[in-house]
Amino acid sequence: MYDGHHVLHLVDRHAFPIVALCGIALLFNYAWYAELIRVAYRDKCYTMAPATTLVYLGHDGSYLIFVHKWWGQYHHWFTQLFWFALVLTFSGESVIFVQTLRYGRHELAPRLSQRRFVSLMLVAAVLTAGAWAAVKLTLGDDLYLVTFMALIFWAAPFGTAMLLRRPAGLGVSTWMWFAFTMIGVLYGAATILYFGAPFRTGAWIALFVGTCAWGGYNVWLARAGVRQRAVDAARDQADRRAVGQAANT
Repeated sequence: MYDGHHVLHLVDRHAFPIVALCGIALLFNYAWYAELIRVAYRDKCYTMAPATTLVYLGHDGSYLIFVHKWWGQYHHWFTQLFWFALVLTFSGESVIFVQTLRYGRHELAPRLSQRRFVSLMLVAAVLTAGAWAAVKLTLGDDLYLVTFMALIFWAAPFGTAMLLRRPAGLGVSTWMWFAFTMIGVLYGAATILYFGAPFRTGAWIALFVGTCAWGGYNVWLARAGVRQRAVDAARDQADRRAVGQAANT
């Protein structure tokens, strides 16, 4: 799809705006993960769909494994900087995966024992990593620039399914999906503005617009769910107060 060395040459020419946009996008990525982890502990449920978590682990893990490529074949500060950045993202994904193992069985596989559920999830992680490696070889995306954007989009529909399936406000916050949306906005803008012609095609712009729009839709769903949860909590509190007053009379 693109020539890696040519893209890195463009990165050198536009280093400041690229680092600014991608750096802020990474900060929002870390904020998204931190909120996913926080809300999971708050509500005692998993907060990232397993289909997303498993693919993310395979994607970021493979980037980390190919350390020789970033210090050898390309030997460029941009790919090396991303390697260090993905150490933290992979760590966050590992925590999110552990939370899925801990909290997910009752919702995902209630008929399984906890031991069998964990075993199946671990097998799924290995199989997903293998499948991802096979897919990655066919993409011609040596620097992971395409898959970074594609996997931002990947999380959006699975997030929508969770938002629509669960009780209002469970396992979600508005900030969670706002941070997610900003990742796509900022990274997509960097690619379109500075990474050259392959990232200004109709298909790429459509992926960018679709990612941002779906993220915005999830922000709206999350906000509605959080508001409904607050209303339900206030109603429950009022009902308990009324019951207590009736018992005292």
